[in-house]
Amino acid sequence: MSDARITVLVGAFGSGKTELALHLARRLAREGHSTSLADLDVVTPYFRSRDLRGVLAGEGVRLVAPGPEFDTADLPILAGNLREALLDPGARLVVDVGGDEGARVLGALAGSFASGQASVLLVANPRRPFQGDAAAIARTRDWLGRLGRLPVTGLIANAHLQGMTTPEVIREGYLVVAAAARETGLPLEAVAVPEFLSDVVSPADYPVPLWFIKLHFAVPWEPRG
Repeated sequence: MSDARITVLVGAFGSGKTELALHLARRLAREGHSTSLADLDVVTPYFRSRDLRGVLAGEGVRLVAPGPEFDTADLPILAGNLREALLDPGARLVVDVGGDEGARVLGALAGSFASGQASVLLVANPRRPFQGDAAAIARTRDWLGRLGRLPVTGLIANAHLQGMTTPEVIREGYLVVAAAARETGLPLEAVAVPEFLSDVVSPADYPVPLWFIKLHFAVPWEPRG
């Protein structure tokens, strides 16, 4: 994956951006980087990075988000220190972009990014609506790129069914996103795998890195695994 100071995660609803943003920010902090995580989910008050404030603080990740008093608010509020985090040359920044509204916010901030400073990764989950084939993923790339005013630079395969994910789901999703990578000419940067499958999904079976993800969010009718 790129060593760009800023990594932006974009994707359609339900693609799993937030879980991957949490994973990446915590990993960077464990590697010794000064790390911030910006939550740009400005509308939906569910499954947001800010819901894990305590976990992030305990692992040395600075959360860039509105204060806790706004955690249940369905309001388009941005953190006052967001631009400061974008411009801080001494810290790595992970940006969790929530759907199309978050992408519009990203577009408004695009001028704050120096050329080549940001890696923009499209999280693709072929098990979600409108992401089921290479052409659909390419359309999502084009749509979010226009809204965010930053070109997508790579793909992450994140096929999952939360706690019901199987190795077959991972493999089938990887093949779809790999086809999208060929169609778009973008690199496939990683394949995300739920941590509970780490004993049965081997890195040796894939030509790109595997990210073993600890799942933090689940809808009430689906187990985390």
